[in-house]
Parts: sequence; structure tokens; C-alpha cells
Amino acid sequence: MGAASSVWKPPAAGVWKINVDASVQRGVGESIAGVLRNSSGVVYWCFANRCVGIFEVYVAEALTLEKGLELGRMHGIDNVVLESDSQLVIRALLHPKLDLSYFGKVIRNISDQGRLLGDVIFSWARRQANTVAHKLACFAFSCDSPFFAFHVLDTVLGAVKSDLQASH
Repeated sequence: MGAASSVWKPPAAGVWKINVDASVQRGVGESIAGVLRNSSGVVYWCFANRCVGIFEVYVAEALTLEKGLELGRMHGIDNVVLESDSQLVIRALLHPKLDLSYFGKVIRNISDQGRLLGDVIFSWARRQANTVAHKLACFAFSCDSPFFAFHVLDTVLGAVKSDLQASH
């Protein structure tokens, strides 16, 4: 895994990018979130979901990738970069080992879903390049139920605009 950019980079033409992030707040819970954008940076959909259960942050990050991939498959996305700011999870996907833990099971499921989807690239991004997904994960703590939208939320509009300005 090479050096990652500090700004969001759009995928190549004809490729989609799903940025995901998780947040864990001790005593409050976990949240997962993601955003799908095209090569122009236009948001196609976003999701945010508060989770039930006690997860370590790396497990929550893996579950976020799994959910992003699942939603991508449901919406017919077959040429995608799946990007997370969790180096540990991206390394586990790029260099799989036998892991019988729950985390290992989630990693295997992500890999299996990726093969079904077709052309999937797993990529690590610095937190600064994953701001939209991070803001969505924080937003999820204010939601009583899972959130899915085919538009940009006001909560992340400024971050989307900043990404577009920085990527040009």
C-alpha cells in the first residue's frame, strides 16, 4: 500500500468510487456510512447507519466496506474503487490470511462480494481525503433509523464542494 493523498481524488472515467467510514463513540455505539460518486465527483447516493453491538473500530470499518459493497451490487455498480481510511482493513483485504475471528469472516465476505461484483479495487485514503464519509458517520449518531439518499445531505455539502475544488 503506497502513499495516499491528503485530498479526495475522483476515480477514472467510467469508474465509481465508494468512500466509507465508521465511527465508534464509547458509551454511545457505532456508526457506519458511505458515499458513492462518479468520476466527476457527483454524489449518486449516500448512507448512514447507527449500529447495535460492541465492535472494535476496525470491525466497524470492515462492516462499513461490506455495506458499501452490498449497496453497490444492489445498484448495479460493477467497476468500483472502494476506499476507506482504515489501513488495517485495506491491508487485510489486499493480503488475506486465515483468520477465524468475526473480523476475518467479514473480510472473507467482502472479498467474496468483490469477486461477484467484477472489477473492484480496495484503496486506502487518509482521513483528510475521506471527509464526506467521516461526516456521514458522525451524522449517523443523530439518526434513529438507517439513512439512505440519492442526493447530497446538507450535513456534507460543504465537504463535497471542498473535495471537488481540491481535485481540480
